[in-house]
Amino acid sequence: MAIMLAGHKDVEFFPSLGSWKKIIDALYKTYGDNLSIYLIGKLAKSDKQTSSGVERQVVDEILKNFPRSVDCFDLGLLNQLAIIKDCDVFISPHSGFGFAVMCVGTPWLTLSGGTWPEYFYNGIPFYSVLPDPIKHPCYREKNDFIVKDIDGTKRIASMTVNRINDDLEKIVKAAGILINKKWSFEECLAFHLKEMEQFYPDKIWSFDNIHEKYAKSRYVP
Repeated sequence: MAIMLAGHKDVEFFPSLGSWKKIIDALYKTYGDNLSIYLIGKLAKSDKQTSSGVERQVVDEILKNFPRSVDCFDLGLLNQLAIIKDCDVFISPHSGFGFAVMCVGTPWLTLSGGTWPEYFYNGIPFYSVLPDPIKHPCYREKNDFIVKDIDGTKRIASMTVNRINDDLEKIVKAAGILINKKWSFEECLAFHLKEMEQFYPDKIWSFDNIHEKYAKSRYVP
């Protein structure tokens, strides 16, 4: 698995170190010695590629706690995509980088939430783990749903430890669906559009209106 710890430069938009430990620990308990994790991201600043909001000490802490994890930070965009291409699944919060991942054919498991839903459907299986819309609201302006996480940091409601705890079993299950190729792209998309009804009951949008083939007629861009 390739994991991007942060999908946004602002810390509020991705899970805390404590949340990532819970996720990675659950994945290792499920897959054991069959699992290797490749940590993807960018710490160095440049004008050509957005840097991750995660700090070096967070990466080092994960490497220390999970020694089968591999540090792939700051290897360059093309090198990182080459690594991800050979992985069974890519896991991250919502990120534009995830669109590039799907272009090299690797399924994307998204810890969905934040300001934007996922809307890039190109024939590659995917699974967006959606938060409870009442308990952990999302898809609004950031300042509408900033809360204090249990570690004292500010997070959007869909990236708190409580949200991760609520959806941990679902995250592990979703990883299994993608790794074992249990669902086709069409099945992934149909499931996703059905799940998205709780957030967008009247309309939904995607590049090239791909969703229209699978959704009800009331999904109008």
